[in-house]
Amino acid sequence: MEKDHICKVYVDWTEKKKGIVRFDEERKGEVAFSVPPEFMGHHHIVTPEDLFLSSVLTCLASYFFNMASRSRLKFVSFRSCAKSKLLEMGPDYIFSDIEIDVNIRVRDRKEEHKARRAMEVAERGCYVANSITSKVIVKKIIEIVEENKEKEKINPS
Repeated sequence: MEKDHICKVYVDWTEKKKGIVRFDEERKGEVAFSVPPEFMGHHHIVTPEDLFLSSVLTCLASYFFNMASRSRLKFVSFRSCAKSKLLEMGPDYIFSDIEIDVNIRVRDRKEEHKARRAMEVAERGCYVANSITSKVIVKKIIEIVEENKEKEKINPS
């Protein structure tokens, strides 16, 4: 990737309080979104709040996946969840702290050490989280699973 990178997305209104997010590269598809029901929007459609938290979470995960690959970390599974609260600030709202729970499963102590290191680097390097004013709190659980206990596919980095 070049030193500077241009990110570009498009939004088209579709109807009422709904729209479509399109990406610079057509093959990435599109995402329908709506104002949340709490603000008189539509049910069962992705909201800007969902996309905001998704951006932070996917950036952290992508950074971890990259670091895992670089360190040849073989992990069994990775799962994460982000949550935040919208706080009323006068007529507007802001996100409170963003809490991220990450669960990584590995086979042994050596891989556990690599996973911890990869997450530390990912936390420091997640440029989406570094670009927002909300505090991002990452809680990590890195588990060692027994080989004979589960027959899960190992992620070969």
